[in-house]
Amino acid sequence: MTRHLLVALTGHGYGHAAQTAPVIAALRALRPDLRVSLRCNLAPALLAVFFPDVDSVTNPTADFGVPMRSAIDVDAAAAEHAFTTLHRRFAPTVAAESEALDRLQPDLVLANVGYVPIAAAARAGIPAIGFSSLNWLGIVRAYATAWRDADAILADMAVSYRAARRFVRPTPAMAMPDFDTVQVGPVARRGVPRRAELAERLGIAAGERIVLVSLGGIDASLDLAAWPPVPALRYVVAGLAPPRRSDMAALEALGISHIDCLASCDAVITKPGYGTIVEAACHAIPTLFVRRGVWPEEPALVDWLVAHGTAREIPRAALEQGALAPELSALWTMARKPAVPPTGNDAAARLIAEYL
Repeated sequence: MTRHLLVALTGHGYGHAAQTAPVIAALRALRPDLRVSLRCNLAPALLAVFFPDVDSVTNPTADFGVPMRSAIDVDAAAAEHAFTTLHRRFAPTVAAESEALDRLQPDLVLANVGYVPIAAAARAGIPAIGFSSLNWLGIVRAYATAWRDADAILADMAVSYRAARRFVRPTPAMAMPDFDTVQVGPVARRGVPRRAELAERLGIAAGERIVLVSLGGIDASLDLAAWPPVPALRYVVAGLAPPRRSDMAALEALGISHIDCLASCDAVITKPGYGTIVEAACHAIPTLFVRRGVWPEEPALVDWLVAHGTAREIPRAALEQGALAPELSALWTMARKPAVPPTGNDAAARLIAEYL
């Protein structure tokens, strides 16, 4: 019998989609008859890159992640306002989402990683599974110490997450002491190396290097025009419009997917977000990263990347000023670690399939 899985994705950058996509692909291999629909406020064209065969896309009632000032900085004041507004009308919001789920009629809800869809599914009598390397309860707690409504907000979050039948936590992940989880190995999409094609489209000569700049689909507020050129190096910039320079190109203009570009480049520059760092390690791509700071998921991601990938931390000023030539040289002199197998793709799919 055909079953309907509704995947509720937080549209907080691209990371939640990138993390979930390989698991859905593995789940489809187990259940070829599975019907998959998405509930997410990202653009349908973007979601189609990660999920090419979904039945439909609808917008969630409330699943906004955490407001950001940039790809690295949380907007704490905007976050307090957003979560306070949500939780002062939490019961009717959950009721509205529950009614929407009733109309969509899924057999199972997979949430990465909103708690409203989990609470709404429980209210509608629909089983729900959480899946992510983070949860908003753990993230928001780190920023909410002075919020007036912090206790009520965190209590609503905890009750909602505990309503999930299961919470699957891919490696690496932040600690989640507030509810039970099942941990699996790393999850990552697999790219096709297309180095020759990428080099041709960039018009580069033999011996030139390609570096992907990818900060997770949130505006990075970088002044790329101020970056000094580096001899024999081309930047491919994802999610930002680079200046008109011969050493920079927009990924979107090259006609090559993000994951194939990552698999074809000499290094990636990023922040510690799950999707890019794990995909880099699973393709043995050297990585420069800039820490976010307070973000509670970050220590686990960085520790894992340093242990399993070829990686080097750089100061934020180096990223902002484009002082990257010495950092890249140091990165390329490091011993290159082998690719990490994404064992969590199949393991997570099997755990989800048990509820289908």
